[in-house]
Amino acid sequence: MLPETVLRLANDFKNIIITSLETDLEENLWVGSLYLKEGIDEIDLEKPSVLKINLSNSEIQKFQHDPSDETSITSSFITRIFSDRTGVLWLG
Repeated sequence: MLPETVLRLANDFKNIIITSLETDLEENLWVGSLYLKEGIDEIDLEKPSVLKINLSNSEIQKFQHDPSDETSITSSFITRIFSDRTGVLWLG
């Protein structure tokens, strides 16, 4: 990852708690995350998510559960991410 990307991540996600890390066959880093509310040590239940960081271009995508979208992830509370030998990504 480029140094400026690391600094941007540190600034953008300073209140993040990482619950799981995994890389996939396409060189993406997947991050299960929870967020702390600003200024207090309490988890913000509105913001848990899965982040996908493309390690070749530093692009970041955020995935969250959306009850109105049946194609969204089934839960935003992800404590384990696993990529099997065939490249299927499992979130749990």
